[in-house]
Amino acid sequence: MENLFQTISIPMFIFNTSQGKSVLENCNQASEQLVVCKAGQTAKEIFKSVPLVVSDIDNCGSGEKDLQRELLFTQVNGRTQYFRFTFSRLPGNLVVIHARDIDEFRLVESELRESKERLELAIFATDAGLWDWHVVTGELMLSEEWCAILGYEQNEVEFTINFWEDLIHPEDRPLVMKKFLDHLEGKTERYQTEHRLKSKTGQWKWVLDTGRVVERDENGRAVRIIGTKVDIARRKEMEQEIQYLNQKLEKLVEKRTLKLKQKELSLIESQRELRKKSLHLEEVNNALHVLMEKSHADKKELQENLLTNIEAQVLPFLDKLETSLLSDIQKTYLGIVRSNLKEIAAPFSRKLKSSLVNLTPAQIKIANFIRQGKSSKEMADLLFLSPKTIETQRRNIRKKLDITRKNINLRTYLESL
Repeated sequence: MENLFQTISIPMFIFNTSQGKSVLENCNQASEQLVVCKAGQTAKEIFKSVPLVVSDIDNCGSGEKDLQRELLFTQVNGRTQYFRFTFSRLPGNLVVIHARDIDEFRLVESELRESKERLELAIFATDAGLWDWHVVTGELMLSEEWCAILGYEQNEVEFTINFWEDLIHPEDRPLVMKKFLDHLEGKTERYQTEHRLKSKTGQWKWVLDTGRVVERDENGRAVRIIGTKVDIARRKEMEQEIQYLNQKLEKLVEKRTLKLKQKELSLIESQRELRKKSLHLEEVNNALHVLMEKSHADKKELQENLLTNIEAQVLPFLDKLETSLLSDIQKTYLGIVRSNLKEIAAPFSRKLKSSLVNLTPAQIKIANFIRQGKSSKEMADLLFLSPKTIETQRRNIRKKLDITRKNINLRTYLESL
């Protein structure tokens, strides 16, 4: 027995209290790491730095029940840490003391306390409700916040897993229970679902339910699972609003796309009609040039017939085209056609001065565009020529009109002809 007493790793002391004072009778080897002591010393001499230990020895020796005290104690090696002193009374006025190192235990306890505080803070910040289910006993803890989300007081709910199951929306229940059981069986790292629960008023409320098994038995079966529940009703409402707006936007885009397609087809058809009419007018214009080469006697009669045909067969089409949906380039072509017709219908050659006779047909076209105020770039686009060619033709026109070195505006001069 003495050998066992000496080999125990926990510091132990045996004091005799029969003489009115506590005297050390024996101590094991581990006690030497705690204090300097030897048989015959009093408790006051050994534990002079911690008088509470001395008083507990005396109290225990006087007949009190076993005592226990936790103290911050400095060992022989100078290290200070927490010990739990346990005082037990034995027959023969003996008191045995166990001094167990609890420094690591208190550290773990402190960490647990901090973790609990952080958890409570996180739950408070997110308005989450806490639930704690002991699988073996069936006991279910639901916090006040958990109950409040559904409009209940704690005394109005049943603390059973069946109560929670009955609150789940029938459409959501199969998926929720599958995910819950999968986690209990260790198939997933955590349990998490978004589902609807019936509130006290009978309305369905969307919640985010999250949980994790915190304890399993030796066979891996879940013993305890803890989780939180968060009200996500507002988030779900916003998601539905966004979905509605997206669908509305898609319909508007589809409708707008259809209108644009129809408009594009209409423009294509208008362009085709315009090209046909332009070709027809060009043929008429060519024919007119041929007719104008006839004798002066025939010109008067041709002029009258021409004006009549233009008014009856051409101008109505131009009026109709102007009321159609045309692009900018189409409107430009139409303006050119109408301007050319006016030029043709005017008293023809009597309106032209002899100074234009020397111009080539291409230069006459450019001269007409200049009178209409077209820029070199616009003329180049309309005649399919380069801007450089247009500029060359402008210089040639000025030269043939004998205004090359005169401070005369070409457009103004052409308008005066």
